[in-house]
Amino acid sequence: MPKILSLDPGKQNFAFALAEDGKIKFHGMLHHCVKDLHNLSPELMELKFEIMDLLKKCDLNPKTDFLIAERFMARRGGGRGCVGEYINIQLGAIASWIVPIELRLTEASTWKNATKRKYGTNDTLEVIKKLGMVQKVVVHEADAIMIGIWAYEKALNKKA
Repeated sequence: MPKILSLDPGKQNFAFALAEDGKIKFHGMLHHCVKDLHNLSPELMELKFEIMDLLKKCDLNPKTDFLIAERFMARRGGGRGCVGEYINIQLGAIASWIVPIELRLTEASTWKNATKRKYGTNDTLEVIKKLGMVQKVVVHEADAIMIGIWAYEKALNKKA
């Protein structure tokens, strides 16, 4: 069974969760993410150190395990500015750092719609509470956890 490290990157927060054997082994928030495009190199270096430490902790096998991340999709009239730029820079950098481990990308709507079909809601905090998975999480962590569960079920060819 694969280990799946799921990532929910953002401009202010960056959450992760590790799914193994259908269970969340651990989850949390990274301390660094790209917040300033004018200070890119030092911020990417800090993120790289955290990602590489996280990968060591996860002990992923490149033949069976993978990372999955929610990619940013701009919405018309959303007024989100350049958030997508920050996230895409982070994902591009991570993809180059983790070779030979595969990085898969998903849209929020894909995993959230699957969550809603399966659990009757796409409120990730509510689903996690129903499942009794973890105690204290913030929304970003809950999203990373559900991305991991969705990807794990999909990898096992279960209806997700």
